[in-house]
Amino acid sequence: MTEKFLKSMLLAALTLVVCACSDEDSVKKLITFHTGSERDNAMASNRTLEVMPISTVSVMTDTNHFMYNGDLQKVHVAEVTLPDGKPLRGFYFICNSRGAKRLFQATASNMGGYVVVKYDGNVIGLRRIDMAMNDGKIFVTPEIPLKADLQALVDEMNKAIDTINEIKEEANAW
Repeated sequence: MTEKFLKSMLLAALTLVVCACSDEDSVKKLITFHTGSERDNAMASNRTLEVMPISTVSVMTDTNHFMYNGDLQKVHVAEVTLPDGKPLRGFYFICNSRGAKRLFQATASNMGGYVVVKYDGNVIGLRRIDMAMNDGKIFVTPEIPLKADLQALVDEMNKAIDTINEIKEEANAW
């Protein structure tokens, strides 16, 4: 238990050092995944109302995330075809093994709810949970202006993912 604690402390210290020394803001930014629902639960103190910036859907979102950068391998810009034949571009997140487990647990226990994705604390995507996602991959509809450069944002997020994964590898080497 002491070794695990020391590794965790080292990881935290390395994260602070890298973030403090970096000139790139993307290193400091977190990608976080939250569960949410349309139902208002006034008794839940760990939930906040988020109004999606593009779709204007109101979602009661858990303030605690279930996944973050360190649970991801990569993110891509992807395109799916809607039933009406129109294409829809969005984010395609690929999880590592830990992230795949967390994604499965969150989606299996929140069927009918939402996955809300934030980057640097701002909502960037929304996904209705219509199935338990057990392959560690999730397509998310963007909640950013249509004229936004999705590829530039994805490139920035991949830098943040790579940085966290490098920090984790260094901590595990100790």
